[in-house]
Amino acid sequence: MTTHADQLAVDVRGLRKQYGDVTAVDGIDLGIRRGEVFGLLGPNGAGKSTTVEILQGNRRRDAGEVSVLGSDPESGYARVAFPDRNRLAGRIRARRVDGGRDGAAFRPLLSESS
Repeated sequence: MTTHADQLAVDVRGLRKQYGDVTAVDGIDLGIRRGEVFGLLGPNGAGKSTTVEILQGNRRRDAGEVSVLGSDPESGYARVAFPDRNRLAGRIRARRVDGGRDGAAFRPLLSESS
C-alpha cells in the first residue's frame, strides 16, 4: 500500500535558513507530490532561491527536515551525482524576459487565467 509520504517527491518540514541576523527562510512546510507542477512565488528576498538551493543540496539548512525523492539533499548524494555542478556557475548567462517587472505586475495576468 502506498502512503502519502511515499507519493511525495519533495517533503519539507520546518525549513529554516539564516544569514547572520537575516532570516531568509523561516519555518517552511512543503509537500510536492510526484508528477505535480509547483512554483515558488514571492518578492525579492523572500527566500525562494535559498529554498531551491537547499532542495538541490547546494546550500545547507540551519534547521528542518528535507527529503527529495526519498533522500536528504545534505546526505552527499547531490555531490556524488552531480560533482561538476559548480563548474557551470561561471558559464551560465541569464536574461530577464519579463521586461524587468516585479511579481506584482503578473498578478492581474494570473487572476485572469483563473
